[in-house]
Amino acid sequence: MFRAHVAQSSEMLCVALEIDGSISRSWLIKLPSLLDPTAAADVDDVGELKSTLIDTSKLLWDRYCAMFKLRNINTDASIKALGQGLYCEDSALFRHEVAYVWGQLQSPLVIQELKDRLCLSSENRTVRHECAEALGAIATDECISILQQYIDDPERVVRESCEVALDMADYENTGEFNYAVVEA
Repeated sequence: MFRAHVAQSSEMLCVALEIDGSISRSWLIKLPSLLDPTAAADVDDVGELKSTLIDTSKLLWDRYCAMFKLRNINTDASIKALGQGLYCEDSALFRHEVAYVWGQLQSPLVIQELKDRLCLSSENRTVRHECAEALGAIATDECISILQQYIDDPERVVRESCEVALDMADYENTGEFNYAVVEA
């Protein structure tokens, strides 16, 4: 499984190199955020973006561009369209990123899909980890209840992710500005 993640990450880097010929400052400036491995697609049609997102014959790069554009559109329709990516069995790395993006959006629309993947013991642990984190970011009572059910999961990374996610949910519900206070 680790080899697949490395291979897919390498594929993303190769496409980035093709775009600009090198990883340069000018290429980095094109990205809306250094947190995103690609820029968002230039397309605005949610249906077209969804088609690209789930088309496993397309480059992973193009699918990521569609993913980030759907996130940026941030409507109920685009958020639900993103969910189709969570069922693309060709790449755990891709499913992980979909869950991560849902965590950024913090939309309660996707709680059931995140729960379904977290509950699926055969799912890749990295995907399950990110589903737990996304539920922690959404932080509803339902999310907290789901996370508490998996606090003793046999998979260590899932257990620990649920612990962190419950802490995140607590923070989200306090309304405090800082996540943690560090004493000097």
